Amino acid sequence: MKNLKNFILFFVLLVVALILIPNLSNAESASVGSEEDLLEAIENADNGDVITLTNSISLSAPIELNNINITINGAGNTITKDDDWQPKGANGTFITAGEGATLNLVNINLTNSQKYGVQAYNGGYVILDNVNISNCGYGGVLVNAGTVEVRKVYLGHNGREDSNNGIEIAKSATLSGDPSEPILKMNGTISSDQTKNVIYVDVNDPVANFQVVNEPDSPNKIFLNDNKLVVTNQNNEIIFESDEIEDLELTIENYARNITLTVNLMEQSINITIQEGSTLSEDEVRSYIDLNSLGLGNYTLDGFYVDKDFTTAYDFTQVFEDDTTIYAKLTLVEQPSEPLPQEQDSTPKTGYANTLEIALSVIALSAIGLVVLNRKEF
Repeated sequence: MKNLKNFILFFVLLVVALILIPNLSNAESASVGSEEDLLEAIENADNGDVITLTNSISLSAPIELNNINITINGAGNTITKDDDWQPKGANGTFITAGEGATLNLVNINLTNSQKYGVQAYNGGYVILDNVNISNCGYGGVLVNAGTVEVRKVYLGHNGREDSNNGIEIAKSATLSGDPSEPILKMNGTISSDQTKNVIYVDVNDPVANFQVVNEPDSPNKIFLNDNKLVVTNQNNEIIFESDEIEDLELTIENYARNITLTVNLMEQSINITIQEGSTLSEDEVRSYIDLNSLGLGNYTLDGFYVDKDFTTAYDFTQVFEDDTTIYAKLTLVEQPSEPLPQEQDSTPKTGYANTLEIALSVIALSAIGLVVLNRKEF
């Protein structure tokens, strides 16, 4: 009986725990469905809190964040501008992450802002993770002496009708003496239905300097190509480019275009795509070549040369600056000859050997006959 009571008590405590644990795990989350609820949730938020929209919201004024680290999960909903919209001074952006603030925007659409959809201002940090921004009056995103990290963002048309401004890199004149500089971090993908100025720097008032950080595994990267900022895809092909920008001081890698290394193998060849200014070792080139799949399984690869007569070996310590062709020396492997099959002799036996066999057979039969006869007489 005592064991039964202990079992019942344990079962009750387990059920209570299962009921309470989800509530405890969501204690720092809030669901909001109106501008008023959103502002209240931000006002009462602690670092690390997640605010989730239950439906789309219209804002009547900009939201400014300072010294707080929060996530706003749109759950696929939209923030747009209310008919009674009133900017705060010069700030007409939907959401600004200011000094000491980190804002993680997730699964949300921003549209029809007076100025920008979102900005990182004076050291603020903004993460864009599955965010769609379109039809904003000045631009989609403003990197204003803060940091914007792109994980996944789609940019429709933003800016004036005759131009486009996707992600703008800037530093406000009021921050000219501040040590904070704009930083744009690529850690994912940028997609857009626009082709020009998906990344934008005002050519009439360019920021003095800024940084672009490309994470190693980022599918899209941003480089400087001559006087333009370009966005590349996973194949290192340019998909977007800015207008020409003069006199920039910035920390950013230069774009290295794709070039082709052609390896000639007798009557056929293979192409290897590499980046301008890079090197490949001989072993790396060999790794691209499968002689069996090329129908050359009875050959060995004996080296690479600059000429088809194989007089000068290729120097793999030099960098590839342009499309290059090299020649692979192949040697036919001598296959061991197989012994010829022996033919069976089907010719009837004749001559001495045949006669001897017949004689021996006759003698044997005669001996057997004599033995039989002698037994009968006996």
